[in-house]
Amino acid sequence: MNSLSETFENHILDNLKKCGCDIAELSARGFSLGAAVSGGADSVCLLLCLAELCRKSGCSLKVITVNHRIRSEAESSGDALFVRDLCCRLLNDGFPVSFFLYELKPGEVGALSEKRKNGIEEAARFLRYKAFSEFSLKENVPFVCLAHNQNDQIETLVMRFLQGSAGTSGIRPVRGVFIRPLLDVTRGEIEAYLTERGEFWRTDSTNFDEHYMRNRIRRSVVPFLDGKFPGWKKSVLGGSVRAELDEDFFENECSKVVPLEETEKSVSFDRNAFQKVHPAVSSRVILRSVSKISPGIRIPFYLVKNILDLLCGGSESGCVESHGVVICFDKSRVYVKIKEFIATDSCFFAIIEKSGDFQFPFGTVFVQCSGKTASAAFESGAVLEDIPVPFCIRSRQADDRVKTASGGTKSVSDVLSDCHIPAELKAQVPVVQELAAGNQEIRAVVASVFGYTDWIVRT
Repeated sequence: MNSLSETFENHILDNLKKCGCDIAELSARGFSLGAAVSGGADSVCLLLCLAELCRKSGCSLKVITVNHRIRSEAESSGDALFVRDLCCRLLNDGFPVSFFLYELKPGEVGALSEKRKNGIEEAARFLRYKAFSEFSLKENVPFVCLAHNQNDQIETLVMRFLQGSAGTSGIRPVRGVFIRPLLDVTRGEIEAYLTERGEFWRTDSTNFDEHYMRNRIRRSVVPFLDGKFPGWKKSVLGGSVRAELDEDFFENECSKVVPLEETEKSVSFDRNAFQKVHPAVSSRVILRSVSKISPGIRIPFYLVKNILDLLCGGSESGCVESHGVVICFDKSRVYVKIKEFIATDSCFFAIIEKSGDFQFPFGTVFVQCSGKTASAAFESGAVLEDIPVPFCIRSRQADDRVKTASGGTKSVSDVLSDCHIPAELKAQVPVVQELAAGNQEIRAVVASVFGYTDWIVRT
């Protein structure tokens, strides 16, 4: 009788084949299998399982870890070191595993989030997938395995429903070079596999931060539905399979009636042909076009409807921007492309973990750490005391809110407007945010760097 681990590994081998990935064939053709590993339970399970399968098939396994640098240095670098050490242990035990680390620049995620106006999560995901794609090309890896599981699928379906995203299909098992062999495996099965093998994993502290929508769904919505509607997960997953079949059909039909022309930086299609098809088809043409130029972007259906109204209306030409995408049109064609951002000094982001003088576009901040807290002195004279370390100093984001004296909250945008700060300076006003606590509250809006009144939360 097979052990739990052997049964689990055979199931994953079957899933790999369903995704079009035959490990033995990869080895025979001189290719390697790729895997993205963060150090969490899901990806550690994926790594261990793939290592076993690759050793049996004689295929090399190349592992990539991305350090986003959006948490404390101890935590984010600790995750990368954990994965590196695990890969080294596997290699020493005779598994054909190699490790690759991709480190983002400090503040890179925060700056991109500010530019794209889509939040930290989306910016991190965009850069992560960009790194995975580059890794696939550079290392001769035709498949990169990702560790999304059935729990992730359910959370994604709920999230897309609540966001009003077009379509109700979930995470696809295969999208380009990315495959997801754990997609029908539950988190409980993953942890059982790791427990039987006596393996440990890392836990990302941001998983408990309910500022992120996915965490609110995981920690609040899913337990509520479990208690009130037994069997709802099976129904939702079944509905997703039906929706995926519909999407596949429409994908095929769209390519027939409104063919896409792709270049390196844009996708275009014939506007006259677009205007003649049913809205169920034309809406999917928009979604396909966006997906072609940036697979990580999902746009809500209300926006798709607005674009349809514009393209099928009387305007001869025009342009609309949203979610980092630009859609321009004239009488005959429609062009979809990624918005090109021009780097400016107005976007900044830095995690502070130690004493020192830190340079920003608005001036220097002098930080003195003492134990688990720090003081931060700005050239304007503003001084913040007893800030838990680590903390960050960054430019503001669209959804930032800060505590009021009455115990409520107020948008940072309103704070700056009340101070009558000119529009051209608002993006350069520094925000000081705590990172050590789970709620990561904003501690101060330091408008005095431009001669205006500070907003400081007293603790």
